Amino acid sequence: MWLNHWAVRAKLLPNPLTPASATDEILPAPLRHKSRVHLTMVQLSAFNTPQFDWGRTTLTEQPRSMGKVFQPEVAARAIWWAATHRRRELWVGWPAMQAIVANKFFPGLLDRLLARTAVAGQSTGAPLPSPRPDNLWAPVPGDHGAHGRFGAEAHLHSLQLQLDLQRGWLAAALLGLVAVGAAGWWAGGRRRLRPPGRWT
Repeated sequence: MWLNHWAVRAKLLPNPLTPASATDEILPAPLRHKSRVHLTMVQLSAFNTPQFDWGRTTLTEQPRSMGKVFQPEVAARAIWWAATHRRRELWVGWPAMQAIVANKFFPGLLDRLLARTAVAGQSTGAPLPSPRPDNLWAPVPGDHGAHGRFGAEAHLHSLQLQLDLQRGWLAAALLGLVAVGAAGWWAGGRRRLRPPGRWT
């Protein structure tokens, strides 16, 4: 599922046709029937695909996605991982994470931010080419590949995704550091409380 800042707002509305609602409706059934089927919701950021060159638009300028853009290989790796691991939800890229968290804790602030930046942020400023075929009623002829026209700025890796995929190891390392710190603090406290002249 492709996700941008606007989609986060729509996704969380109580509409039975939204992907999030559909996922929430489907998830309990396999659990109830002890099915081996597992469903993962992959939340994507913006990706450098040809969709901005053939999607129907009423804008007068060429469209683009807001914020940081990733190459489609990042999404492919995340989706493959989600298909081979058991995770209820997987966030891909800092923009997706920021939008989801902001919508959860600061929805009003996010509304005002998007009102100021979203329209201009989804336009390149360049005029639409004419003619410009789109795929609303029929596929656009030709092989357009997987990459769009934002390759110069698109990122091939996502640090957020790598950290998310390794969160089990990261949590274990963090717990280890906390345990070492707690042991050091406890040992230091014992030394401070030891009566003078005692060595045991």
